Amino acid sequence: MSTWCERCALQFPALALLASEFLHADWPDEYEDVDDAVHAFATERQGLATRLAHEVDNLLAARLSEEQLEDMLVDHLGLAYRPGRKVTYARWLEDVALKVNGLMASP
Repeated sequence: MSTWCERCALQFPALALLASEFLHADWPDEYEDVDDAVHAFATERQGLATRLAHEVDNLLAARLSEEQLEDMLVDHLGLAYRPGRKVTYARWLEDVALKVNGLMASP
């Protein structure tokens, strides 16, 4: 059950928007796959998308456990996407940040 946290959303606005607007509970109905949702975020919300990598770096610098990171993303920011069994949330966040940076850099 999500307990969306305004303080967390203010601290990580790009992550909060990605989670709540693009990777919410109904994201599979709106996007072909998670990459499609991330692409939509990068193209539709460019202002915040440019901040994503910095926010991911800050969040990962806190050295949260996998359980704490999941709690932050799922319970506090409203993320409804869960990475595959062999992918940690930290690794997934790093991959998403790289993907968004690549999309922002391409014309």
